[in-house]
Amino acid sequence: MRSDSNGPRPIHPLNQQSLLSQFIRPYQKYFLVKKLTKKLYSLILENALPVLIQKASPVDKLFVIMVRAFLRKNVPEPIKEPVKKVLKDYGQATSKWRALPDWLIIGAQKGGTSSLFFYLQQHPEIGFAPEITKEVHYFDWHHQHYLDWYRAHFPLKISYKLSNIRSTGEATPEYLFHPLAPNRISKSLPDAKFLIILRNPINRAYSHWKMSIRHGHETLNFLDAIEAEEDRLGQEREHLKTQGDEYSWHSPLAWFSYLSRGRYTEQIEHWLKFFSREKLLILRSEDMFSNPHEVLSKTTHFLELKEFKRIDLEPMNTGGYQKKMPPETYKKLAAYFAPHNQNLLKYVDWDPKW
Repeated sequence: MRSDSNGPRPIHPLNQQSLLSQFIRPYQKYFLVKKLTKKLYSLILENALPVLIQKASPVDKLFVIMVRAFLRKNVPEPIKEPVKKVLKDYGQATSKWRALPDWLIIGAQKGGTSSLFFYLQQHPEIGFAPEITKEVHYFDWHHQHYLDWYRAHFPLKISYKLSNIRSTGEATPEYLFHPLAPNRISKSLPDAKFLIILRNPINRAYSHWKMSIRHGHETLNFLDAIEAEEDRLGQEREHLKTQGDEYSWHSPLAWFSYLSRGRYTEQIEHWLKFFSREKLLILRSEDMFSNPHEVLSKTTHFLELKEFKRIDLEPMNTGGYQKKMPPETYKKLAAYFAPHNQNLLKYVDWDPKW
């Protein structure tokens, strides 16, 4: 496994001609669209990019506005992905001039991380790269890349001087649970802060199971799935410690860790081996949805940002499920999680009994 050094990056230089041909090729049959897109894309590459590298933030916003305005039109799907690729290529091409994150939302999975990230996106002092990526997964799935690959997902450093941007971050809920993530992050982001949002572990487990079904990974009913969890995970955790790069989207730890991810104290204590308690803000998911202004006030204070003046509080990724959990199963899981929830009192200032 390579180190976190900023060594030679496996990123090709921005080649305007090759990018342009890649962008046009998928939809050459659309004559009028091709003509319009070629003109727009040439304008961006030949004029916006060079200026952007010199002046950063204001033109960075112009670049995004132009591309996103184009995407919002009713254009054929083959065009949308190439445009998104332009944004990603642009981020990679300018990565050495970009900042590293000041904060990470690290979990819990199915705990409300999408909503929290959506709310923080709206803060005027928080900036992002042109192609906003909620879950970068650098410290779990993509750690084989160099650090500049990670930088490409964040705003230009000069944005902090030329605009009101003071902070940037990402939200990969896998980090809280991944046994190698905190050590990796401590080496690359020693001064970062971390947001953790915890949901009733019973509801979290059920939502996780429904997600696994939707993605085609789960075939067992919920009760059978939680009873099979330990056998399914087996030696996966220990194997991961020695073969970390093999942890992927397809890992049993990703899809079948219904109860394991709800044992929050174990994960928090593992993180505290690498970071002080003051670096972690631990929030209650249910509080964020019932009293969002208070939770966001805590969050902005923790991140040393101004209070929100206005915000869209629409929840994100509220999957919902028609079939409710059988009462006897809920009761069984309540007994299972009770001692684990009680242990949370050491680290939170809210009632973890749910």
